[in-house]
Amino acid sequence: MRAAAHPAGRPAGRRRASVRSEAVAVAVALLAGLLPIHFLAEMTSIGTLVAFLVVSVGVIVLRRTAPDLPRGFRVPGYPVTPILSIAGCLWIVVGLRPVTIAVFAIWVAAVLVWYFTFGIRHSRLGAAATEPREDVL
Repeated sequence: MRAAAHPAGRPAGRRRASVRSEAVAVAVALLAGLLPIHFLAEMTSIGTLVAFLVVSVGVIVLRRTAPDLPRGFRVPGYPVTPILSIAGCLWIVVGLRPVTIAVFAIWVAAVLVWYFTFGIRHSRLGAAATEPREDVL
């Protein structure tokens, strides 16, 4: 896709998709073939809604905790817009089937367990933050 859309074409030395991309493609194909489409649609919806809800909460939190940060855009109607988007997302999530909410909660719990047992120790960002900086005395 990048080769067709990007003027630079394919990155040097790359002949095929990475193993991770191929693994994700196989996993998605298996899920699409084995699970009912309405369940997959609801799982996609709850993931998107929660992501949008987190962004809306983040807008409010950052406006309060870091008001001087440079911003690429301004939220129109702040704080009404993020509050309404949070309420709208919650309203739609509550209307989803309980099994969808339960599976999503299990998925989030599994991801948090993975993050706190593996992700923190292997984070490149965390490793960079603990290395001593030469520009600071």
